[in-house]
Amino acid sequence: MTASMVVIGLAWLLWPLADSLSAPSRRQVNDEAPWVLAAALAMAGALGVTMWLDSGRSTRVMGVLGSMVVANCLVRALITPRLMGVEPVYVLPLLAGIAFGGPAGMLVGVWSCAASAVLIASVSTALPAQMVIWGCVGLAGALFARMRHVFAWLGGIALGFVAGPAAGLFLNLIGWPTDTAPGDVGFLIGLGPAQNGLRLLRYTAQTSLAYDCVRGFTTALGMALVGLPLIIALRRVWGVSRPSASAGLQRLPIRRVTRSALRRRRRAEHVDELWHPQPPSVRAELCGAVGAAPSESLSSSAEPPRRLRLSHNTATPIPSNSPPVNPVTQEG
Repeated sequence: MTASMVVIGLAWLLWPLADSLSAPSRRQVNDEAPWVLAAALAMAGALGVTMWLDSGRSTRVMGVLGSMVVANCLVRALITPRLMGVEPVYVLPLLAGIAFGGPAGMLVGVWSCAASAVLIASVSTALPAQMVIWGCVGLAGALFARMRHVFAWLGGIALGFVAGPAAGLFLNLIGWPTDTAPGDVGFLIGLGPAQNGLRLLRYTAQTSLAYDCVRGFTTALGMALVGLPLIIALRRVWGVSRPSASAGLQRLPIRRVTRSALRRRRRAEHVDELWHPQPPSVRAELCGAVGAAPSESLSSSAEPPRRLRLSHNTATPIPSNSPPVNPVTQEG
């Protein structure tokens, strides 16, 4: 559901660049805006329902995400002065993506954008694009979801600064195709994606780049101030205490015994025999058990080797000055 929302939203935004001949006019954009907004809200609702079902209908999980949406709405309504890009509204979606994963970051970004727009009465034709961009910022936080707290926090600071100019570039795609900009920065019907893309970059540099950099700096500053404690707290609430990219190594499949492992086992048998002498009959029995090992695969539930069981039950006295035995190789 997250992937479909991202693909459809970005395809709608990049449509004028991909095919300038079929780009809609300003009148068409105004006429189709209610339908586009309804489709965006429907997809946002479907994303919320999907995540609620995937969480096992957990009220705790959705309660945490709902609280973050409400907090981001209050940030936009009360804290954001809209002065030269001082807008810390990307901080909470980014934190949701880092702490909970991509779909959660997408959900917090999309719904906080829609709800805050209603709260401050700024619903316009640009709202669907803003919802997609806020959601993509939260989705980008999933790049650091598998990292430990400090590394995820540092990555979030860097990503927060990059998110400002990147979001501004995509936001300019809303009005730039229908804007009559002078010179070589305006949208021109008939040009290819590369030529119009260069014009868009010049348009962004001349109009909103400073504003976007301030927004990125504000997001990075917010992540630096409150990011680390919130990442730790949110992961504990979600049930993730110390994520690690190598956590899957604990569940690797058991491999077959290699020749080097057999040589180590024979050396261990020899050293163990020096410390714990066995009768010839038992020694022959043990050698037969070791020789049959290559055709068997190791298993965590397999019966322990007979040599170990016999060494525990043997009545041979163990010297008091014997070195400690390695539990893996049985070598002193």
